[in-house]
Amino acid sequence: MGPQRRSTSPSAAVAWAFTLALSWTPAAGAQSAPADPVARPAYQQYRYDEDWSVLKDAPQHGDVWDGIKYVPLKRDDWYLSAGGEARWRYEQVRQPGFGSQPDDPNGYALQRYLFHTDWHFGTRARAFIEIQSGLEDGRNGGPRPTDRNTLDLHQAFVDVKFHASDRDSVTLRLGRHEVAFGAGRLISAAEGLNVRRSFDGARLIVKRGAWTWNSTAMRLVQSAPGVFDDRSDSGLVSWGAGGNGPRPWLGPGNLAVYYIGVRRRNARFDQGAADATRHSAGIRVWGSAGRADYDEEAIVQWGTFGQDPIRAYAIASDIGWVVASAGGHPRVGTRVFVASGDRDPLAPKLNSFDPLFPSIAYSGKAGLVGPTNLVTVDPSLSFTPHPLLRVTTDWAMFWRTSTQDGIYGINVAVLRTGQQSTARFVGSQANVELEARLTMHVSVWASIVYFNTGRFLRETPPGLDTRYVAGHLSYRF
Repeated sequence: MGPQRRSTSPSAAVAWAFTLALSWTPAAGAQSAPADPVARPAYQQYRYDEDWSVLKDAPQHGDVWDGIKYVPLKRDDWYLSAGGEARWRYEQVRQPGFGSQPDDPNGYALQRYLFHTDWHFGTRARAFIEIQSGLEDGRNGGPRPTDRNTLDLHQAFVDVKFHASDRDSVTLRLGRHEVAFGAGRLISAAEGLNVRRSFDGARLIVKRGAWTWNSTAMRLVQSAPGVFDDRSDSGLVSWGAGGNGPRPWLGPGNLAVYYIGVRRRNARFDQGAADATRHSAGIRVWGSAGRADYDEEAIVQWGTFGQDPIRAYAIASDIGWVVASAGGHPRVGTRVFVASGDRDPLAPKLNSFDPLFPSIAYSGKAGLVGPTNLVTVDPSLSFTPHPLLRVTTDWAMFWRTSTQDGIYGINVAVLRTGQQSTARFVGSQANVELEARLTMHVSVWASIVYFNTGRFLRETPPGLDTRYVAGHLSYRF
């Protein structure tokens, strides 16, 4: 007899309270939309990037939420903006961990609620506060660490500008905040997870013309399942610097260069466990030329694993071509990713790549395998059969970079040791993904994934095929 499904958690009351507030709040400030409403900013993945000051002189509101997007305060150049998100998600994973984890034929429900206030005190000071609630119900084996965080302070930071002009500015950010960098291969807020990621620390943001430079010193926030119990991870500290902007001397497109340092207590790889200090340096170029687009990145890593040296690397390439003459404007693309693995578990040198704080997109939205010691070749086709709907299908193939190292999860946990098989082929993954933005507030996403295990997983049993079905409804305001 399989594990019994758990009853609805009492913390679901938080969800109902948020949903009730979501339904009631706009009624207070709702007005009929004018014939020519003010142009509104788009909602951003990182909500602190939004600027709602355009609504300052709006004679009427063009959306029911505009009444809380710009609220004048005591002084003429002081204002408050509020917003949030509710996301309801269903997931079903058959034979998770390729058969090593409890099967879950009925699936489970995930909920995420975010609410923020953004306080602007003139052009020199700002405070941003965001709370997060992540809930889980019905998963066999209980919630994963990234599934549940009943209620907590997700972001709370202040920005102080020391210099500002039309093209240049210097801003110091202090406190708890999400950090975005590049394509998310090393640092991201992990949007695909139920509980988003944040950091405690400081960030210096320098904008000079079209270029933006950042330097950071921060600790990862450990997500705890209770109420207001998240704390900085004392065993992990990160620092870094980098910049990005256009590169006209090399043709159209953009360039980013960066350095990231991480000190991690008790880092674990197939070779063993030890305290590690790892340095990562990278360069990324991306852009488009006509109907072609590209995103190329190279990363090198060095440091110490205990008393032993670290030497690792990763190379990423994502190129595509839009067939403008065809209906739905299909994009044909290929993504290739190569990350190093340890060449010899008995040698002192560690060659396993560490993705640090990544998104889950290395192996698709299912996140069944992580990037360490992996070669990925992923041809894809995406098209727009309707202006509101985007369809993407791809077939990814995975090999071990080194037959002396195992395969890992997205959190760098060892999924299978590499010491029991010399096979290189891990498996292939077919995926169909639908994404629809029904209104400016409402979006729907769904994905069906089938992972066919290869020789390596079958020779390190269990090696069962894995099926993943997921979908969510999101409301932003």
